Amino acid sequence: MKNLATIAAFTALAAPALAEITVTEARALLPYPGAPAAAIYFVLTNSDGPDDRLLSAALEQARLVQLHQTVETDGIMQMQHQPDGFALPADSSLIFTDGGRHVMLMGLTLPDTLPDTLTLVLSFEQAGDIVLDVPLALR
Repeated sequence: MKNLATIAAFTALAAPALAEITVTEARALLPYPGAPAAAIYFVLTNSDGPDDRLLSAALEQARLVQLHQTVETDGIMQMQHQPDGFALPADSSLIFTDGGRHVMLMGLTLPDTLPDTLTLVLSFEQAGDIVLDVPLALR
């Protein structure tokens, strides 16, 4: 019985701490009704957890969802797909905003009467999936 308690104690100590990820200020902006593409912006905060990484995002109404970073090259702003996602160190925040990091929705199919929210799934290396309802607005 003593060995079982010892094994349980070591197992508890060896279990990795899950990242405490919060998502705030989430919003989806559609350029115009019926647009085939849109962007989602938010603030990610990793408090009280280990380093993590945003790996991907998913949205049922989009054919393709990618994590993007807008960069300036030779005076021209370009969106670049970030296939490795974005690092989110412990005790830090990442801002996803117009002209910077964002979730790009392509091949978007929405009903004629726009929904108030879109259900987005963010997948993290440590924290797993976070599902959130993102308010939808026209630009």
